[in-house]
Amino acid sequence: MIRYRISALVTGLIFATAINGQYSGFNLSQYKLPDIKLNKLDFNFDLYHVKDNNITQQSLLDERKSIVNNFSGSLNLTYFHYRNTEKYQGDLTAGISSQPSIYTNRLDGLQSTDNSLSTGLSVYSTNRFFNLKQFFLEVDPLLKENFLIMKAHDEPTSTFATDERYHNYSTTISAPVSIGHGRIEPVEDARLAIYILEELNKAGRISALPPDNVVIEMAKEISKIKNKRFFDSRLRKIEELQTIDSFLVANNIISVHDISYFAVLNDQWDYASGPVRETGFAISAGFDNNILLSRTNTETTSTGNGIIKNESVSNSYELGGFLRIRYAKPVNLYWQNSLDVKTSLGRNFYRDPNDKSNPLQNFESNIFSMDLSYSWQFLPNSRTSVQMSLQGIYDYSFSDHNSGASTEVYHSTDNHVSFLPAISIYYYISPQMRLQLASSFTISSSNNITKFDNGDPDIKTTLNNYHHNISLHFVYSFF
Repeated sequence: MIRYRISALVTGLIFATAINGQYSGFNLSQYKLPDIKLNKLDFNFDLYHVKDNNITQQSLLDERKSIVNNFSGSLNLTYFHYRNTEKYQGDLTAGISSQPSIYTNRLDGLQSTDNSLSTGLSVYSTNRFFNLKQFFLEVDPLLKENFLIMKAHDEPTSTFATDERYHNYSTTISAPVSIGHGRIEPVEDARLAIYILEELNKAGRISALPPDNVVIEMAKEISKIKNKRFFDSRLRKIEELQTIDSFLVANNIISVHDISYFAVLNDQWDYASGPVRETGFAISAGFDNNILLSRTNTETTSTGNGIIKNESVSNSYELGGFLRIRYAKPVNLYWQNSLDVKTSLGRNFYRDPNDKSNPLQNFESNIFSMDLSYSWQFLPNSRTSVQMSLQGIYDYSFSDHNSGASTEVYHSTDNHVSFLPAISIYYYISPQMRLQLASSFTISSSNNITKFDNGDPDIKTTLNNYHHNISLHFVYSFF
């Protein structure tokens, strides 16, 4: 009986919320994002310093002194560009970063230091060019440069010390190209417009709910102001509310213009603008490529052993093709589902420029992968959200190897399968009662088979993993 009552209560809450909205029949898929252009250039500087002095005194033992200094910082210059038109969707992110770090630990007169400087440059862009029939060409270039310098000094005893210098330089370049059909549009701004209108209507501040075409125009104003560049968050908030208020007044929607009206408008703007809602279907196929170049130099000097130098260079090149399908559909105002499927087939080339004749460092592998994810959301109002998702990943690779001896040719096959179901619930049952649940699973299986041409027995390795996280939070306020 208790279980029945609880089920009836939950079902009643769901259906009562779902049919409460006056715009319950509104089709979010009819909304199209207007022309938007946004440019941002930001510089960030962070500084962090900690100094710790410790003196330990114990009978029958010498006094011990420890001084630790830790200094670190970061400098980041980031440019972001976003553009949306009928014929183009895309963005560009470019940045330069630097992270210095100085660490010193002095214990009883013996000093250890660890200093490093990491510098990076990255440029990443997505570009989809559409024609009038929604066929598109997509080009997504990427460039990453990373340079790391480390210098360490260690004095474990008064008669022995080591110094180490470490340099690593890496470059990543890719430029996948694809053609496709369809378009995915963000529509959460149309949902926000409806939230605002419905809540103002409940508060008695609207003379009459506007028709769908006015809702669309209001959503466009929301999209434009949300994508406008501001340098101050408080000034942003003021202009955003002024823009929406001006639209509501200009269209004769507001009947009472008082503090209660502004309180509702402000509340919905702050808490009803998410989550992301999308609509559309897109399928694309193209060529994928990726180049990774890495060089590492290490120099170690220790008391009595002189200087030891090491250098390693590794290059990898990936070429292949891929097929991707994306689908997003707001079933109605309260239900959302989305699907993303990507499969790819490629060949990787691994090379060591310093040792081209070494078969262990110079080989190829064939790779096939598939990634499928599906999510389902229930969003009855701006206070409650339920999301369930399922992701499946499959990776297969095959490569031939030669240990250098004519009798030691072997072939390696790897298979990996993962399933990742998850659920997230934030249920606002009443002003006194809230329920929050988050649970995720990872179920994976990996196996490797190595076969030798010389007749040696096969080597089989299998790894199965199960991981589960769950958190439950319930609040009930008695008074």
